Amino acid sequence: MKNNTRILIGFLSIIILVFLQLAFTYQLQSNILENTMQIKDVEAPLEVMAERGAGYNIMLIEEVHGALLHAQQGEYSDVEEHKAVYNNLDLDEKELRKNAIILLGQSKIPLQTKNQIEGQLKTIDEFNLKLIELERKGFEEIDKKELKTANSFLIGGNHKIYKNELFLAYSNWAKIQQELTLTTSKNILNDSQKIIYLNLGISIVIMIMVIITLFIIRSFVAEKYSQKEKGKFKR
Repeated sequence: MKNNTRILIGFLSIIILVFLQLAFTYQLQSNILENTMQIKDVEAPLEVMAERGAGYNIMLIEEVHGALLHAQQGEYSDVEEHKAVYNNLDLDEKELRKNAIILLGQSKIPLQTKNQIEGQLKTIDEFNLKLIELERKGFEEIDKKELKTANSFLIGGNHKIYKNELFLAYSNWAKIQQELTLTTSKNILNDSQKIIYLNLGISIVIMIMVIITLFIIRSFVAEKYSQKEKGKFKR
């Protein structure tokens, strides 16, 4: 193979390697950006919602028990305050779950995982409705000053079962979200490492190709110079 052909092949190889480097780097950087936005806009907010929902559950129960305690002490004005706070918290929790469903619809997580989260949200809705029903009845009995009956609705029994199931569903949801965030973060780290290794590997290959091409050019120039000198000698 002639030297000028080798030089051409060398330069073309270098150009191809540079384009491949740019293409793969761009793809990996796009993955990193997409995963970063997924965490920022979807997974992290959903994780916060799951933790906040569990917090709402605890606060609602505190307001219920606080109302019952004040009723037992005859402080019914304080009962009304607890009831007002309870109603506001209930509205906030419903809004949170509504926003979670909307946000989950925007998520690009695997369908199986999305179904798991939707299952937990359905469980939360189910036991939340059961708890709310018991607690509303409890408040009604408090208003009637039937504290023994109110106590049966608000302490132990089904209320305790529903409360534990609701808290478990929120905990499972939070756990799934934490695992998703961790997995996506690992994907970002892996893609970042791939960019480093890819650029390092291709850069080394390009350097080798440049050195080889330079030697071919040097050989080509030396050959031309030798032919020129021989031509002068013949004259």
